[in-house]
Amino acid sequence: MRSGLTINYGLRWDYIRGWSELHNQGTTLIPGVESQPFPGAPLGYLVPGDRLPNGQTLPSTLAPTPLDDFSPRLGLAYSPNWSKGFLGALTGGPGKTSIRVGAGRFFTAIEGLTIAYPTGNPPYGLTYTSPEPPEMATPFVGALSGTQFVQQFPVQVPAYGHSPSNPDPTVPWSRYTPISGAVSYFYKNPTPYSMALNFTVERQITANTMVSAGYVGSLGRHLMTVVEANPGNPALCLSLSQP
Repeated sequence: MRSGLTINYGLRWDYIRGWSELHNQGTTLIPGVESQPFPGAPLGYLVPGDRLPNGQTLPSTLAPTPLDDFSPRLGLAYSPNWSKGFLGALTGGPGKTSIRVGAGRFFTAIEGLTIAYPTGNPPYGLTYTSPEPPEMATPFVGALSGTQFVQQFPVQVPAYGHSPSNPDPTVPWSRYTPISGAVSYFYKNPTPYSMALNFTVERQITANTMVSAGYVGSLGRHLMTVVEANPGNPALCLSLSQP
């Protein structure tokens, strides 16, 4: 811009889509919405291709791909040329002090593990929890009572390609419910990003000595975490336990 002042600026655009499974074997929870590819599934338990109440279709990535991931950046490098007075003494005169400031927003890739979690959720897989603690050698027999529980394996997964126009009403959902745990990708997830800032002052003291002081900060937004999407209701559980 002028002698002693340099400005770096820019704008980056990122297209970062969530991960998807090849045959759309992912699931997510949208309370109150009934699945169309799999009629009979628990209410709110949806797969890619399901139609949402707003008329949109649940994408293969489960969450839509944002198109507004813009990242502004700004950097300033300034060397004051004060030669007189207090400021001149403080900065050492022209060419002795540098002031640098940088800031920007930086989007990050979405962890691939997010599609590994829902792959294998019902009806594409089954996690068995014994109603009673079993012994290792007999996982379907209660160790205390000797009760023989239903052997759920192997699981017959549905064929590929089911959609609202090609539903599969034959899935035996009673084998999968209650679904005690199905980790999924939230259907409203945006792209994670961080904001970074640095501020540095450098002052030459002698021909071979320089003093530097700096501050570096960062702030994350929409970073990945695990949150209970369908928490239990203690009051409801209590009422059901006391008919």
